[in-house]
Amino acid sequence: MKTVLFLLFLTIVQSASAQTGEEDLYKQYKKAEKELNVVYTTLKNKLTPKDKSALISAQKAWILYRDANCKFLSKEDSDGGVIANKIKLDCLEQTTRQRIKELKDLVKNF
Repeated sequence: MKTVLFLLFLTIVQSASAQTGEEDLYKQYKKAEKELNVVYTTLKNKLTPKDKSALISAQKAWILYRDANCKFLSKEDSDGGVIANKIKLDCLEQTTRQRIKELKDLVKNF
């Protein structure tokens, strides 16, 4: 009986730990999203109307690419299993951070 209770306890602890890890990844991704929006807006405000339109189109295409690529890499629709969401969130954050760097470099050049 003690063994069963101990195993049940371990399962609950592991489940809670996994959820906390996923929540942390989500928070990091959302933080990156906020930073991206600030840098994007800063760049957009520096551009001519023609360049602004091109940036908006590029950003929309980039978002579609990021989301589709991270979904693919996490194998969300196939055999990604329980870790698929963590992989996807990590990919979203890392890809967003790369885009922030790109946009910051563009802010310096305009």
